Amino acid sequence: MNGEPVISREAERKVYENAFVTVFDDDVRFADGRPGRYVRIVEAGGKPGVAMLAVCGNAIALVRTYRYTVQRFEWGIPRGFGQNVDPDNSALAELTEELGAAPDRLEPVAVMSPNSGLLATNVHLYFAQYSRMSTTPNDGREVSVVRWIDWALLLDEIAAGEISDGFTLAAVGVATSRGLLPLPRG
Repeated sequence: MNGEPVISREAERKVYENAFVTVFDDDVRFADGRPGRYVRIVEAGGKPGVAMLAVCGNAIALVRTYRYTVQRFEWGIPRGFGQNVDPDNSALAELTEELGAAPDRLEPVAVMSPNSGLLATNVHLYFAQYSRMSTTPNDGREVSVVRWIDWALLLDEIAAGEISDGFTLAAVGVATSRGLLPLPRG
């Protein structure tokens, strides 16, 4: 790693596991040689997660879901744990589940680490283009409402702090920086 000091894993110790995560409390050796411990969470058996910025004309699809960990409903882009090792297949499956239809075009735009201090996870971000707005989720367990919001209004809601989902913020930033979505003139 370019000769820079690193933290090395001496022993991997699994302390908890369920269908969604595995938690490790590893024995490590810090760069200065001291021993220590580091907690690490591996989501979905190490399969990459996905998050998709779905666009139809000037509208972006947002889904309303209850996020148990923060104890509130949140608006955000469709996303999910990796359903298999191929993130493209996971993205298509999640879009079909959460929006009720597959996109006309799906383009990978970035890979992000949502919390590299704790999660041993990569999430693949996608740009999904639709010719028609689909609003009927195929899985009623997670998504309560789908709405398509004008791009400029989405930016206003982000600026006002009404949209706080990290995947939505990242996908909007990546799509804008890659020229997939225009910066509104103001």
